[in-house]
Amino acid sequence: MRIALMTDPHTGSETDRPFDIDLRKNFKDVLEKIVAVNPDLLVIGGDLCLQDGDVNIYRWQRDLLNDTNLHYYIIAGNHDSPTHLSKVFDKLPPLQHGELYYSEQNHESLMLFLDTSKGSMSGRQKDWLEAQLNKTENHTIIFMHHPPELMNVPHMDERHFLRDKDEVMQILQTSHAPLHIFCGHYHVEKVVHLGNIHVHITPSCYFQIDANERDFYVDHTDIAYRVINLTPDRLETCVHYLPGNIYQP
Repeated sequence: MRIALMTDPHTGSETDRPFDIDLRKNFKDVLEKIVAVNPDLLVIGGDLCLQDGDVNIYRWQRDLLNDTNLHYYIIAGNHDSPTHLSKVFDKLPPLQHGELYYSEQNHESLMLFLDTSKGSMSGRQKDWLEAQLNKTENHTIIFMHHPPELMNVPHMDERHFLRDKDEVMQILQTSHAPLHIFCGHYHVEKVVHLGNIHVHITPSCYFQIDANERDFYVDHTDIAYRVINLTPDRLETCVHYLPGNIYQP
């Protein structure tokens, strides 16, 4: 099974060009590259909108995605509205008490899609996560916007971490199966291995930050997507970069 992951496009309106970046062209370019990869599944890892969840932006993205005929799933980031996502992307599973989390089982693994859009997870969602992990001994793939652990990226670790990360990690550590957790949010590329838990951060489709600084700095404006190749006994993954689009009036 081949999975493509794009995250943090932060798409704005037609006239939004923060840092002179053409966000809509970035979205189109990454999507075009992913179509060429011909994945079995596309996952969009949250922060679809520039600031707040916007129905009109979601509709623009939905129309482009549907034109590709790709099978896709979406998770919510802190700049998203799960309610608006569920309304616009009607192929998604229904909300559970206002949160967008769900699972998908295939021959290779169990895939879990979590909702950290509020910067934390509800008790109901954490109970559900623990139950899902307890019922399988196969490889489990988790998609969540925030990483469940600090990643040695000072600006994000100190200001924008998952508030209930310790509780979430306690649940994840109950799993006897290898866990591969794919996140966005940090606008960097990074991997941390913690026993049988492997946390992969995928770079943004907006800009990348300086991973060594406590203050916010844009490191570069190249954009990226991830490809995950999965078989019953093997997982391999890599990140592909392409130039971001600077607006030319």
